[in-house]
Amino acid sequence: MEKTSEIDSMDLATLVSLAENLANEQDGHLSIFRFTTGWKVILGTPNLDTGQGREEIKKLKAYKSLRYALASLILKTDVGLVVVFRVRAL
Repeated sequence: MEKTSEIDSMDLATLVSLAENLANEQDGHLSIFRFTTGWKVILGTPNLDTGQGREEIKKLKAYKSLRYALASLILKTDVGLVVVFRVRAL
């Protein structure tokens, strides 16, 4: 099965829950953005009052769906990979 098919079949509520668990491992913040170019997700809260926070958001890859953005965030973290494997094992 292709990776995109696996992502498309994942339950959005489960992906949000996994992302929330990752956020709780850090400072508890999870930021989700929807722009005309796509969805962006980041752990933490960027300071949008400064150029630094805006640049941080600008550098994030935009995804065609929230599902893809969340899956990317989860798979980019070591903790996220462990969580995903635990969920799949259940």
